[in-house]
Amino acid sequence: MVLPLEPVHPGRPRKPISLGIFIRDYLLEREAPQTDIHAAYKAELRSYYEAQRKRFTKLDSMTYSSFTRYFNYLKQLGFVEPTGVEEKSGMQDHYSPAPPRVYYHLTPAGHAAPDKRYENPLRELYPQFDAAYFREASQRYREERKAKKLPPREAL
Repeated sequence: MVLPLEPVHPGRPRKPISLGIFIRDYLLEREAPQTDIHAAYKAELRSYYEAQRKRFTKLDSMTYSSFTRYFNYLKQLGFVEPTGVEEKSGMQDHYSPAPPRVYYHLTPAGHAAPDKRYENPLRELYPQFDAAYFREASQRYREERKAKKLPPREAL
């Protein structure tokens, strides 16, 4: 079996545990609010790094803001939805207008979706922005810089 190689951004190494697959597997077992899923993902990453005898740093985990953005993509794809169960959040003790903890579960579409759709939900939502699109945009950018007689970006 030959697996296609995908380029990895040199500044951002891939996470050893796919977030989309982790969310799917977590919600297959139980309904949960986003904060619990995020905490479980961070704990899973930490245990992975400890098993590999590597140091787990802040840069190895995902911020909650990035997590909620990713989770929102899964909601837009129709893979997860609120169950209707809500509970009071700790923040509401001090600030009553704060949002409650909303529980989520997988939809039938989420159960049926293959791994590939979970691994890159942004590409699933916006298929028009594929690798060819970014190659062309990069080429246009270089041509515009050349027309303006600016030095190549690498030389800066």
